[in-house]
Amino acid sequence: METLAGADHPKLSLVTLSFSSRTFEPEDSQPDKEAWGKTIDVFPRSQMAYPGGEVLCSPTTISMLLRFWADRLHRPEMDRDVPLVAAGTIDAANPKTGNWPFATAYAGSLDPLVGYLSRFSGISDLERWIAEAIPVGCSVDYTIVQGKTGPKAGHLMLLIGFTADGDPVFNDPGWSTQVRQTYRRGDFERAWASSGRTVYLVYPVGWRVPTVPGPWLH
Repeated sequence: METLAGADHPKLSLVTLSFSSRTFEPEDSQPDKEAWGKTIDVFPRSQMAYPGGEVLCSPTTISMLLRFWADRLHRPEMDRDVPLVAAGTIDAANPKTGNWPFATAYAGSLDPLVGYLSRFSGISDLERWIAEAIPVGCSVDYTIVQGKTGPKAGHLMLLIGFTADGDPVFNDPGWSTQVRQTYRRGDFERAWASSGRTVYLVYPVGWRVPTVPGPWLH
């Protein structure tokens, strides 16, 4: 979405719908091992570096995506720091910064980017995006992904690759110092399923995305 010059109302540029079942069984497709051993260079940012950082995982994930594309496209003006992204993604009905559609709409408001939510069928879909060198925001249960037990804790983090053994590698904004973290594949799969395998997809219009059919725009 973008704001018209001199107007108070937005101009709608994209509408997407994502559907999923209530249950998420482990995927039965084969892993795409082309992504294994590959990581994408994405500038790390920690949500804990900002006031109120405990609830800034979503805008920090978007901020890292914007920095990635700003570097890739040589468009430094597209780089938006976390407080600016947070201010642009607040939900007036529930004044927090964790509204998924608001986050991707903010990213998609910046030319030439498109941003939207989707729900993938499994990790093999993520592997296809990493094989194309496109980082993906993932919504997880932070308790499960760390191999712990306890109350559910919603969290956003940015997938940037996979180890040689297929474990996912993230820029995890929940860490104060070492943002790059590797989690066990099985823990991540269960943690991600808790959100319905929700992802943030942000990339330039016309950019090459996985050609295998999937729940994304071609």
